[in-house]
Amino acid sequence: MPWYVRMRSATLVDRRRGCLHACACCGARPSHQYLGWGAGTDFDREIVVKHNAPELLRKELSKRSWQGDVVAFPGNTGCYQPLEATYELTRRCLTVCLELQNPVSIITKRALIRRDVALLAGLSRRAGAHVNLSVAFADDDVARKIEPYVSRPSDRFEAMRRIVDAGVSTGILIAPVIPGLNDTDIPTLLGRAKAAGASRAGITLLRLPSEVLPVLSAARDRPPIRRAQRLPQHQLRGSRRLTPIPREMAMGVRMQMQMQMQMQM
Repeated sequence: MPWYVRMRSATLVDRRRGCLHACACCGARPSHQYLGWGAGTDFDREIVVKHNAPELLRKELSKRSWQGDVVAFPGNTGCYQPLEATYELTRRCLTVCLELQNPVSIITKRALIRRDVALLAGLSRRAGAHVNLSVAFADDDVARKIEPYVSRPSDRFEAMRRIVDAGVSTGILIAPVIPGLNDTDIPTLLGRAKAAGASRAGITLLRLPSEVLPVLSAARDRPPIRRAQRLPQHQLRGSRRLTPIPREMAMGVRMQMQMQMQMQM
């Protein structure tokens, strides 16, 4: 269970497993099965926190072999989910990047990012920082049904404006686009993003693994979003079912991970 994943153009930092956002459409849900938990309610109830991720990040960025890759948040699940208000792992990682003048890229759907606006402004001036606010729904009530513990879209656009005003390069990511549910929201979202000062936009189509389908179908059946009747026909990219790891093995993996992290502190 690595705390970061190296890619060609960026390093993705992952400080947690599981996510309290409880988004019904989250494509990261199946990854929880590698820990022996389910992709349903376990995903937003059984959370693994990697307490020393900032220290490990500092160690990695201080190596002579480090090439100055962009450090991207998040790696798998939300970097500003509710636990961040207590643990401040993302804030501490950003502080490390600022001290070592390493560029960062952030995608988030939580207005909690407003807490770190000054820090991001400093990063933008000294190293480089790009922020994308993920907003998939124009209506706050519809968003609450699919993303029950995420900041309202209206709050995310307000956060977008504050980040833009601080001089940080900011954009909108409309993700996921769910056919029959929020595809008609795209023009409205682009207009609101432009009004908030966003300089770019991206769109990601729904990725619907088979483990996520029943979670999203249950959310779809709640008013006021029953209009998305086409959704079961759109098992788009990556619908292979993952094989759960035996719980005893998963416990061993977590214990080994905790021991390794303690040894590196």
